[in-house]
Amino acid sequence: MYYPNGRGHSSAADARARSTEGGHPNWGHPDHDACGTGFIARLGGAPSYDIIQFALTALERLTHRGGVDADGASGDGAGLLTSLPRAFFRARTAEQGIELPELFAVGCAFLPSSVIDEARAAVEAAADVERLRVIGWRRVPVNTNALGRRALETMPEIWQFFVEPFHPARAMARFEWRLSLLRKRAESLLPPRCYICSLSSQTIVYKGLLTPWQFPQFYEDLRDPSFATTFAVFHQRYSTNTQPSWHLAQPFRYVAHNGEINTIVSNRRWLRAKATEFRSRLAVGSWFPLLEENVSDSASFDNGFELRLLEGLSSEEAMLAMVPPAFEKDPLLSRDVRGALTALSQRSEPWDGPAALVFSDGQFVGAKLDRNGLRPLRYTLTHDGLLIAGSETGLVDLDESRIAERQRLGPGEMILANPATGLFLRWRDILKRLAIQQARNAIPQRMLTASVTPAPAPLHEPKRIAGAAGWTEDQFKILFSALAHGKEADWSMGDDAPPAFLSALPRTLWDYCKQRFAQVTNPPIDPLRETHVMSLDVHLKDGITLPSPVISAGQLSQLFAILGPEHRIDITFSAASGVSGARCSFAQLSTTPLSSSGRPGLLLLSDRAVNADRASLPALLATAAVWKAMVREGWWDVPLIVESAQVFDTHHVALLVAAGASAVVPYLADEFAESLEPGGIEKARAAINAGLRKVLARMGVSTLASYRNSHLFEIVGLSEDLCAEVFEDAADFPGQKSLDDLLLDYLHLHKAAFSRESDDLADAGLYRFRKGAELHASSPEVVRRLHAHVRAPGAKTYSAFEELADHQGPIFLRDLLDTVPDTAIALEEVEPLESIVKRFSTQAMSLGSLSPEAHRTLALAMNQLGGRSNTGEGGEDPNTYRFEPAAANKIKQVASGRFGVTADYLVHAEEIEIKMAQGSKPGEGGQLPAKKVSEYIARIRHATPGTPLISPPPHHDIYSIEDLAQLIHDLRAVNPRARIGVKLVSGAGVGIIAAGVAKAGAATAVPAPRH
Repeated sequence: MYYPNGRGHSSAADARARSTEGGHPNWGHPDHDACGTGFIARLGGAPSYDIIQFALTALERLTHRGGVDADGASGDGAGLLTSLPRAFFRARTAEQGIELPELFAVGCAFLPSSVIDEARAAVEAAADVERLRVIGWRRVPVNTNALGRRALETMPEIWQFFVEPFHPARAMARFEWRLSLLRKRAESLLPPRCYICSLSSQTIVYKGLLTPWQFPQFYEDLRDPSFATTFAVFHQRYSTNTQPSWHLAQPFRYVAHNGEINTIVSNRRWLRAKATEFRSRLAVGSWFPLLEENVSDSASFDNGFELRLLEGLSSEEAMLAMVPPAFEKDPLLSRDVRGALTALSQRSEPWDGPAALVFSDGQFVGAKLDRNGLRPLRYTLTHDGLLIAGSETGLVDLDESRIAERQRLGPGEMILANPATGLFLRWRDILKRLAIQQARNAIPQRMLTASVTPAPAPLHEPKRIAGAAGWTEDQFKILFSALAHGKEADWSMGDDAPPAFLSALPRTLWDYCKQRFAQVTNPPIDPLRETHVMSLDVHLKDGITLPSPVISAGQLSQLFAILGPEHRIDITFSAASGVSGARCSFAQLSTTPLSSSGRPGLLLLSDRAVNADRASLPALLATAAVWKAMVREGWWDVPLIVESAQVFDTHHVALLVAAGASAVVPYLADEFAESLEPGGIEKARAAINAGLRKVLARMGVSTLASYRNSHLFEIVGLSEDLCAEVFEDAADFPGQKSLDDLLLDYLHLHKAAFSRESDDLADAGLYRFRKGAELHASSPEVVRRLHAHVRAPGAKTYSAFEELADHQGPIFLRDLLDTVPDTAIALEEVEPLESIVKRFSTQAMSLGSLSPEAHRTLALAMNQLGGRSNTGEGGEDPNTYRFEPAAANKIKQVASGRFGVTADYLVHAEEIEIKMAQGSKPGEGGQLPAKKVSEYIARIRHATPGTPLISPPPHHDIYSIEDLAQLIHDLRAVNPRARIGVKLVSGAGVGIIAAGVAKAGAATAVPAPRH
């Protein structure tokens, strides 16, 4: 997918190039995963080849969850992580004249054939530094005839190497720890494209670009009956990218993952922020990479899991620290368990998203679901100790008489087994064990609720301060007043005003930033129906927790008293110094060492000094710059509080949190809210918190802790240099707006606010036409001239309409395009108009959102032209497609609400469109107000008249690429003649999503524009 002047996910090569250049350093590989996974274990039994046979059978039965390359034969990836078959390796190495000691480890590596000697030397040198010895190397026997063309072209040489400690008696306890350091050190020395799949004395990984059927045919070792193990983790991959790679096949060294880490950029940013502290605790140098470069979200999760194990956490503690359950609002948990989960969750920001995780540290093997339970995981235990867990039932054929227990994991739950001892821990057992383990680490917790301290003194000239901070009269009346009454404003579809980067008016930085949203591979969640799994808690130091990132001046005073001393940074500057003074002030935020004043208890950014003489820097810009400086100084754990008059909307709070702020004090908004209505502060707070949950939910994120420092927003129109300087991980579509241009806009706002005779706010006409204000595509004059031409078509009336469109200024991107004359071609070579219009289609607008008359008119018109109209998500009157086909829509939509969808409806479609996201409000779902649900509409939608109809976010219907493939299959079974397409929403990375949709069997993927 091509993005004009954009830097969205476009290809693996682009991702690598950007990483090298310094852009988007934490995006990693552009792949999205959807997979099948599980494990087989024998509890308390001897190692057996049966485990491998069961695992290979289970893998074959997950074929439908995997992807295949365009060559029709190369799989997206399949693999096994098993306990180490010691007898097998002793026999194989003996054939090469290598005698393995009692204590040994096996590494498996993918090495390009051109650098084998160099790679082996690097591994041996790293081993020597870690006081380990590489005993020998073995080239893994493979059958390349089993591979598809793509897999064969990219296949590395596959080598195993054997390692022993210099002093076995002293190394026994820390052997695995040293092996991890050896692998990390080797990774820093290896030539490019070398990859160590595993290195352990307890486990071994076999994987590759294979289908489940090819997998045992390719690896000859897996067909050897002496390959006896106690457990095997299996994984079949579906990569939405069109070029999957060998090293990204799973399982990884510890984890196999089915799903998507929606917060992966945030998680990578946090790990890199803490890199110095991690290296200090592990007593390693800068050679120790916390994260591998250019890998998938699953691979980065594996890196993070390994770090927790190296810190000394058990496998279940590490998993619960990274993927905690939704314990915050669970009334059934004991105080000890709640305390243990709280202590663990504060060690790591949650790796949030739909996930079924299967893992092993070599001793224990387990499985866990994310806090929402958005991936399936079931397990079966037999009377003889065979434990089978996986994302499907029927992975292994078992006689019913053998089955002792059959269960599924619920949201956030986990199972854990030790095959050697026969121990099997269910969820309640794990929680009890956890409470005992974590009792020693308990930290007293304190929730900082709303303060009862008196409100601060009213501001002098608050409306002038508001104008200087970027408020407009229409924002105050339409946006903010609704918040002060307890609810975000309702909007209809569409925005006919120009985006900020095309506007001729000075616009604030907030307007250049857009919220991101999830679709297909990382589904959104429902903030209404699933609020119990969401949390806005902000964890600060010493067990202090805020219930929301939006706090009052009184709560700020409490934080000063508890966490002080505070370090204050004034983000205002002398307005008389102009752009140069503003730039100097901004540069000081980025370059002045913070540590010169000593490490504070918290850091406060404030623009309270704004007055007629002092203007403020953009709060978002200052926050991003200061947070980068804090990370550079190692102050990542110091709370960053932003006190600003510029903040009055949910969007503003969300952006500040995503840029690194711990909490926000909207002091001017608080004063206005209380002046509008008694209790207005609390009502505005509740509305903003509800809005924040919607912002998180659109990206499929459950907790604010995962959203903070995430850069999960898009920037449209700012210069590339500015984006790279302060918003390095935000998806950006660069334009011409430089830092100086932005600062000049803020100075204009300040000057206008303090130079007007009246202190009234200016109406910028952002949401409705106002003469002399913002442009609108549907201005009264445009509508008047259009009506004039429709009533009396002619060259003169059309010229008048065209003239206005040409001279009113750019509103849409297409207005920037110019037609460049070229050599004319013969008219008969041009496709005729009648043929071109057959490819036209109307936008999907549902019956109910449009009147029946308008809906019918569109269908009649498109059918007469030979084009196509779309039902939208509201279904269609059966009488229309049965008895009046000329007025029927050729495209029939299937959305998450399934409104009006019946078999009869589907068989009358020429094209079926699966609606994966909402163009008007992506990630949320559509809404039809109750007053529009008449008896006629209710009958068609199979609903109750007078009831508001809300389509839930798509995960309630289609929450993974595998389910989408299943839906496409089902729809094709109902109507084999119809073309099936998928409606996506334009955004960063939509090309990768579209590739996955095509692999799922869709004929078309339509990226719809966002409003």
